[in-house]
Amino acid sequence: MKKLTLLYAAFITMLAIGAASYYFLSFPTVFDAMPSSCVAVLQVNNWSQFEDKLGTTYTGLKLKKAPVIQKLLNQVNEIHELLEDKIRPEWQFNSGKTVAAVHLISADNYDFLFASSVRGLGKKELLQNIRSKKTVSSVNERVFKGEHVLDIVLKDGKILTLVETKGLIAISFTSFLVENSIKAIQSGDNIEDDKSFMNVRKKFVPSGDLSLFFNFQKAEVILPVAFKETKVAMMNSLHQFADWGAYNLTLTNQELVLTGLAYSAGDARLTTPKNSDGPKDPFLTTVPDNAAYFVSGRIENTNQQDPIFSKKFEPWIGEKQALVILESLEENINNQSLLILQVKNIQQAKANLLQSGAAKIEALNETGVASGAEIFSYKNGDLLNNYFGKGLIAWDQCYFSFVQGSVIFSQSPNTLNFVFDKIDSGQILIKTTSFSELQNQIKKETNILVYINPTRAEMLLQGLLKNKSSVTKYLMQFGEIMIGSEAKDGWVTSTGIFRTGGEKRTSPGVLWRTALETLSDFAPQIVLNATTLEKEIFTQDTAGNIYLLNKGGEILFTKNIHEAIIGEVQQLDYYNNGKMQYVFNSATHVFMIDRFGNDVASYPLRLSRTATAGLTLVNDPSSKSYRYYIPCDNGGVYGYESTGRPVSGWSPRAMAGRCTKPLQYIRNKEGGYFLAYTEDGKLLLIDEKGKLMWSINNLPDTKQNFSIVAQGDDIILLNAAGKELTEISWDGNDRIKPLMDSANSFTATATSDSSYLYFFSTRNEIRAYDGKGGFKNSNFIKDAHISSIEVVYIAAEKHLLVKDESASKVYIYDLALEFEGVLSLSNMASATVADLLDRNEFIAITGDRKGNIVCTRIR
Repeated sequence: MKKLTLLYAAFITMLAIGAASYYFLSFPTVFDAMPSSCVAVLQVNNWSQFEDKLGTTYTGLKLKKAPVIQKLLNQVNEIHELLEDKIRPEWQFNSGKTVAAVHLISADNYDFLFASSVRGLGKKELLQNIRSKKTVSSVNERVFKGEHVLDIVLKDGKILTLVETKGLIAISFTSFLVENSIKAIQSGDNIEDDKSFMNVRKKFVPSGDLSLFFNFQKAEVILPVAFKETKVAMMNSLHQFADWGAYNLTLTNQELVLTGLAYSAGDARLTTPKNSDGPKDPFLTTVPDNAAYFVSGRIENTNQQDPIFSKKFEPWIGEKQALVILESLEENINNQSLLILQVKNIQQAKANLLQSGAAKIEALNETGVASGAEIFSYKNGDLLNNYFGKGLIAWDQCYFSFVQGSVIFSQSPNTLNFVFDKIDSGQILIKTTSFSELQNQIKKETNILVYINPTRAEMLLQGLLKNKSSVTKYLMQFGEIMIGSEAKDGWVTSTGIFRTGGEKRTSPGVLWRTALETLSDFAPQIVLNATTLEKEIFTQDTAGNIYLLNKGGEILFTKNIHEAIIGEVQQLDYYNNGKMQYVFNSATHVFMIDRFGNDVASYPLRLSRTATAGLTLVNDPSSKSYRYYIPCDNGGVYGYESTGRPVSGWSPRAMAGRCTKPLQYIRNKEGGYFLAYTEDGKLLLIDEKGKLMWSINNLPDTKQNFSIVAQGDDIILLNAAGKELTEISWDGNDRIKPLMDSANSFTATATSDSSYLYFFSTRNEIRAYDGKGGFKNSNFIKDAHISSIEVVYIAAEKHLLVKDESASKVYIYDLALEFEGVLSLSNMASATVADLLDRNEFIAITGDRKGNIVCTRIR
């Protein structure tokens, strides 16, 4: 009997333990309340402390500006104020027991679902506490799936939906998210029952200021929120990377650091070999220093084996590969992209790539030689898209070459030539201080490396992300970003570093180099695309070929006109339809072409006399017509309507000397006038009918035209030569003023309606004076021989361009003679400096001595 009693007692104890175990083990956690549809989950130990940390660190302040964090914190504070219970502080919403899940509520919007533990708090007590809050207007109760749901109407009009069930509270400003939470708890369709999520949570140790769980399987759902629709299809392979990932976020003044891991439970296995070379990896010596984006590493799906890929690539491809996007100057990043593959056997690689018998691969043809490297054309990019695209670019016909044990693919041979120059001169990413510093913070066993320089990636981000995306604005706040990952046995451990400093300007240097058919001594002209309002480049080579390039260096058209352009290229709207054409002249013809290189109307027009200078284009807004005027070798100036007919009432005028410079057109309240300066020192003012208003003889011949300075209703013409300053008023009266030193070059500009500055140079000094002759400032350039100075508009402000032709240098100063930048040029005659990218930068476009047009950032 005693044994039976003991057995009975043991049985009762086991039942009690079992019941208790069942009760506690089956009690829902906050993750049970998160539906499997969530795209990310945020967990913070203390939301108030987290918000304080955001406000006391530099990187935190940047993160706090992100719209998603702003929205999150605003909602946390509103809900905390609503649920605050001073009687029971142990279950405060603000505690680490609260998590927030991000859900998409439409194709381009998101909201948060919050879950918190409220054990020991009854529904009546909770409801009473809510009704007592001053921010609450009304509370409506309803039943959903057997649960009592509260729709809380706040006095500002917002509606907050809340449910308390099984010791949990689920709350959101989007009501159907709370209803989905109820379904998730009841059905088990939640992340707590997701094996991949649980695997990550078991291995992940929360530490930093915030813990982030990310659902990679929702990648194709997430991407449309931020990415352009045309790019989403190229990015949807992200979910193959992993199922769930978990990351700790730590904030410091200098860096935002992410550390964590991701789990892949599918067939895809991360088989990347380790990079035992670490920072000294020779593979990195092929990456130019102006990379905006760089990802290195191989993540393969072992179940996808294509026989063509196996035959053409696997026999020679090495362990490493990289996708590089150079600093992009346009949204189409294809021409600035590089695919770099490590080569185990170059001869075998050439043989395999050059075979033409296999399907999907066309014959490869050699197209040229640059820097000692052969360049081959590769007409079908399908295999590159299938196996190496990385989701950012689409490969079409491309080119490749073998460099330092690697094969480099590019969409443009010009880009390859540019990369060769970078590699040959040692301008590579691994040598930059900032890249090396970041890499030293990443573990040496890293085999997947991602690097982004947002200050160079603005156009890349604009091409990928939706217009006015807050993601672009946020990333542009950082100087550099690097993420290093180690893939092993289905797990990927990662460290990500977001370094501050995005406000600094991008570094000077060559941005692109485009090969012309031959050399060029033509100063590239900046023209405007009337459709996109973007700046483009018009240039010519010595063989008579004209080119139109976009700001990224891509040739839009080329055409041989067999004659050299004289003067500048002008733009006009010939058809008055908002589309612009280009007009310019050679010694014997006037050309007018559209932006596709086609001749307009009956052009080219043959001149009756040989032109001695470029044309001057005049726009008459009242009649919506254009006229142009060309000086010729007989001392006359010929005027034409844009149709090519002679200007009515204007006949060739003998100017008692040839004009070798274009006429300068000026207007005042009385009408339009031309200034003509002859090569024998005569200055003439002519009205629009060709009538001579006045002339002045025996003026000094100089290298530049007279500076025209508007002063109220008057116009003053200024020039200097030797130790004399010549000032001519609108009525033709001239005054000679002495200069302290002999002027090699001169320029002047108005600073207001009643004042101006003039500048002249001696051999190695620039001097500035006001209109009354008062000295303002001076600046010496050591060992210089200044050949010319001119005032130019760059980024809507006036600057001085100072050229030293003997040293092949261009110096830039502001009007106060403060130094702003310098550029060395091999071909001074072909240099143009402008704000090509409209980013308040000094960009030089010039032809070099090797047949290229080169774009260089000065500042």
